[in-house]
Amino acid sequence: MTRHLETGSGPWRPWIGGSEDRSHPRPAAVSVAPFDGRAVAEVEQADATDVDRAVVVADESWAAHRRTPGHERAGWLHAAADRLEASSDALVDALVALV
Repeated sequence: MTRHLETGSGPWRPWIGGSEDRSHPRPAAVSVAPFDGRAVAEVEQADATDVDRAVVVADESWAAHRRTPGHERAGWLHAAADRLEASSDALVDALVALV
């Protein structure tokens, strides 16, 4: 689901460890469409603390999954592809809204 400014659904937040990070307030910036300057979304700006935490989480994830067999990893990718395909209408709508 695209969070446009006009929906009032709040800003996009950094995605760390599998979910939106709401651990602390961050300044937000407005993302604008490059062709007409229209505001598209509000995005919280990650800071150094966010980057450090994301690196730690990624390292922990790598350590936990590095020995996972390829066929299981392939299953994860297929599941992600299925979710993208299930959201294809919403993704197309979001892309068309930017054109």
